[in-house]
Amino acid sequence: MARDVALAIAHTNGLANTAANATANATANATTNATALTPIPAQPGASITSLNEPFNWNSYAQRLGSNPFDTYRVNHTLRTLFGIGFMKNNNKQAFDRYESACKNFESTLSPSMLEAAREWQTSKPHAGGMRPLTGMEARVLLRENKTAQALALYQIAQTQVPNYTSWKLEYIYFTLACQERLAQQQFKDATALVNTQGASAAAPPNTQANINSAPVNFLTESQMQQAADGIAEGNFLLRQGFSESGFTERYVGRLHQLRGEWSQAISYLLAARPRMAAEDLVACDQALFMSYIKTGNTAAARQLVNEGIEKSGRFAPVYQQLRSQQ
Repeated sequence: MARDVALAIAHTNGLANTAANATANATANATTNATALTPIPAQPGASITSLNEPFNWNSYAQRLGSNPFDTYRVNHTLRTLFGIGFMKNNNKQAFDRYESACKNFESTLSPSMLEAAREWQTSKPHAGGMRPLTGMEARVLLRENKTAQALALYQIAQTQVPNYTSWKLEYIYFTLACQERLAQQQFKDATALVNTQGASAAAPPNTQANINSAPVNFLTESQMQQAADGIAEGNFLLRQGFSESGFTERYVGRLHQLRGEWSQAISYLLAARPRMAAEDLVACDQALFMSYIKTGNTAAARQLVNEGIEKSGRFAPVYQQLRSQQ
């Protein structure tokens, strides 16, 4: 009997050990599999660094494009919905909730950003579609030289418009323009650091070797390809006749300029010009002026500037500034 009890105990221990080993093996396998998956990013630039770290849902949401401007957009849409007479009469609490959320967010915005948010609520910027609020606010940030913040919103705006549209080309262009500006600033900062502290001073990767000769183009190979892809999309639109506003031509020209293809940009910018007005015409002319100067066509640049000074009214000072750069 004692022998039977001993065998039973041994068998029970064996089952326990088997279960424990199975659990340990399953955990190890799961960890191995999860670790193997970590190099796969949820979005470019995002990866899991450690399985032992608590998961940050806010960071995950931000990588997927969550941002306060789209939260405001949703709250405004619901405020408008619950502001309709019969909706408000039956659920005033909902209207008050979204009205309060909108006002609270608006109180955090600068005057220029609040103006953009108010303009977004009108029909003016949308032209038959729905322009992303993120793109409109990004432009404000870029004008205020808050390039990194503008870049983050332009990258989101790219995902909020259809491919093969002038809006898509616009956001591709401005995303790359922001990246170029940040790379230029990094180069300038590194150069200043070296000049101040000597050649042994720490500099960002791939910068030290270029201190004495600035690169012709500050975009990476991948970014240059994104510009080329945008140009291909734009040319497809133009071949199909999908261009009424002139913005497709304008941004194809600008993408060529980002790639350092100054002469190729000229025909597109010239084609866009007749359909541009006000600030858009000025921006198009500034780009065209740059192409003329870069290609050595100073006569055309001078004619463009003189015409702008004569005919652009309140924008004449912009053209006068361009003339001083010749």
